[in-house]
Amino acid sequence: MLGELRTAYGVTFIASVVLTIGIAVIGARLTGPMFSKLSGAMSREEVDALLPRASRYARIELAAFLVVFTLMIAMRFGL
Repeated sequence: MLGELRTAYGVTFIASVVLTIGIAVIGARLTGPMFSKLSGAMSREEVDALLPRASRYARIELAAFLVVFTLMIAMRFGL
């Protein structure tokens, strides 16, 4: 079992799992609460203050997902 994790496929698999866990943590700890605050904002000023940070968190999460997606494609080809 451990020998298979040392192959290119295994390393790619472990990298994608670790990154996926990171995405889940970012979503649970940063993105989710930020969008909850954003949906509860009562004034335009609150929205304007929260929107840049919420957008940044969402872009980070999307970029990480695209990396995981690319790793999944790489695993198909044994990389």
